[in-house]
Amino acid sequence: RYAVDQFKMVGVITGADRLRAILVDPSGKTHFVSEKSKIGLRKGTVRRIQADVLFVREKSLNVLGQEEWVEIELRLPAEGVAGAK
Repeated sequence: RYAVDQFKMVGVITGADRLRAILVDPSGKTHFVSEKSKIGLRKGTVRRIQADVLFVREKSLNVLGQEEWVEIELRLPAEGVAGAK
């Protein structure tokens, strides 16, 4: 229902095997995603999760109408990162 850049990253859960990101969509619904999860209108793929950033890759149309891969970063707000000023 929403474009990837409309989601807000609000946290990261660490686990023994993998990291999971906590995202909130514009309606306020919370989503938990891990690497290889599909999110957004264009079914972008979560490529990597770090402590303060989530990388999503999705197909998009450029100005010439050609499909191309686009990398999108969702970042935690600075105040959400331990030790950030």
